[in-house]
Amino acid sequence: MSALSVEQAIHGSYQCGPALELAYSEGSVSRKLHEGYVDLRSQAALEPKPAGQELENIQADVSAWLEQEKILELPADQESRIKYYSTFDEAVVRGKVIALVDYLRRNHGHQISSIELDATEKFVEAAFAMYSDEPSADTNVMDDADGSFAFVVPARMSRNDSEYGEEVEPVIPALRYVPKELRAQMMVGLPPFVIDTYKPDENGRHGVLVLAPVFGDMAEDIESTSAKMGIAQANVNAAVNFAHRRYGVEVVGLGATLPSLTLYGKKITNKNVITTTGHGGTAQLIAQTMEAGLQARGVELQSIGVLGMGAIGASVAEVIADRYSEIPVSIYDTSASKAAKVAERNPGRFSVAESDSKLVAENQVVISAITSRFDTAGIAELNGTIVIDDAQPASFDPQAVEALGGTVQWVIGRDAQGIATRTGYDYATMLDPHTDVFGCEAEAASIAAYMNDLRGRGMDEKLVHRIAEKVAIRSAVDASKVRIISALFKKFGIIASEPQAFGRPVVFE
Repeated sequence: MSALSVEQAIHGSYQCGPALELAYSEGSVSRKLHEGYVDLRSQAALEPKPAGQELENIQADVSAWLEQEKILELPADQESRIKYYSTFDEAVVRGKVIALVDYLRRNHGHQISSIELDATEKFVEAAFAMYSDEPSADTNVMDDADGSFAFVVPARMSRNDSEYGEEVEPVIPALRYVPKELRAQMMVGLPPFVIDTYKPDENGRHGVLVLAPVFGDMAEDIESTSAKMGIAQANVNAAVNFAHRRYGVEVVGLGATLPSLTLYGKKITNKNVITTTGHGGTAQLIAQTMEAGLQARGVELQSIGVLGMGAIGASVAEVIADRYSEIPVSIYDTSASKAAKVAERNPGRFSVAESDSKLVAENQVVISAITSRFDTAGIAELNGTIVIDDAQPASFDPQAVEALGGTVQWVIGRDAQGIATRTGYDYATMLDPHTDVFGCEAEAASIAAYMNDLRGRGMDEKLVHRIAEKVAIRSAVDASKVRIISALFKKFGIIASEPQAFGRPVVFE
């Protein structure tokens, strides 16, 4: 596909105008605080750290201290819990994170590097300073704004997904000494903050990876579904507003948040940004990941099963069925009506499996788009089945699948041209901390890179934004949208990574 075929596929040909000129002032006080924090955390990453039994002993001591001091005790009434999860409060965070730093200095200072503790203190200071910054009256972004896109992510870790606790260690080093199941609670009260930045483009603009303060523990701690949705939606909006106000980003990827949370971005209130769901990039990388696994096994594609018919699963099933029109595709959802509706929309194309276990056991390739953990207990054997797990947190345990004779691959891409290369953060789950990317992450980066490309060709700014809005995905993804994102991935060098899951290479027998 030629360079111009992307926009031709969207909207036809365009007339060009003058290119946009960009200029930024020197960094603000908060940016300098943030840069100082990043320097400290980079140093902290290189420090020798307690491990094994020594680490476990420190964590046990910290757990006992947290319980004795009631530092993580939740408010008893629901109204107070709603406020707890929806308020960004520096005093609350200092009462947890800075109190932890002080406790570690007093009781474990001979075991823990002071740089780890210094970096944690600087993080709290910088996070609130960055979030509190307000632009001057005549603009809606800070004078030192230099962002191009943002990828907004929630916290994957929770009491029930403690294995993801490691992902916070590079960002808030002192949390390494808190048991993993308690780390999310230590973070409640923080505002949206920058986890990492991406490699700058030729104009010096770069992407930012931003945490939206959305935590899985809310599902247990707050009874009202509408209250939970309201908090999560407000906190995602806060993250989008922060990314735009602080960095001036134009494109925001929402792929790490459930579609129902923002109605495919329609509930995002900031009209100065172009949001995209990331589902086009995900669908494209699912196909590439599947093909990489089949190639590694040296087998031809025979059958596909798609598990979960929510917004993402249903869209992916239809895109996959369109792309592999000669291959039988079966679907399953715990809601029989959801699966039936997908089958009815596509007459003769899908078969509906009797159970999730049968779908997994009877298909050569299984694409998982469910939000719960899959129990392999009902399966006797998997004869070379490849599970493509797109769920985050993951829905399949790779070791359990391997024990039955199958393999699990995560949907991970690789940035071959530098448009989505992170400074070094890898979600604690990727083989390459710099160039491995999620498909939804790469979608936002690709749209931003495409806008930059159009400007470089002298296209009028309003037209650039109109084209980007056409490319961005703000509804259920379909095959035509995936074709456009596929063309962008080809243009900007987003490819499938080597097979991996949970940061480990997948070995095919």
